Amino acid sequence: GLEWSVGKVAGEEELAAGSGRAYEAAGEAQEATALLPDYAFKGSDASAGTSVSGLSGAAAVLALCVGACHAFRFFKGRGGRGQRTE
Repeated sequence: GLEWSVGKVAGEEELAAGSGRAYEAAGEAQEATALLPDYAFKGSDASAGTSVSGLSGAAAVLALCVGACHAFRFFKGRGGRGQRTE
């Protein structure tokens, strides 16, 4: 999706990389820490990486939503507006 959007706006699927020490450092950090570069396992062309990327992304969003719901519930019960009176 991102490549398609960039292609529509810029006329190219990939933008030219910036130059400078900050860009180089960021690129090196990204290469060293990427778990699934280009949605594939390192050194593999198998499509299983795409499935793992989707499932792990969905799990991360689910965990974030559940955590946010618990946080809202916790802070709602700590006085102030929204506190139930019985």
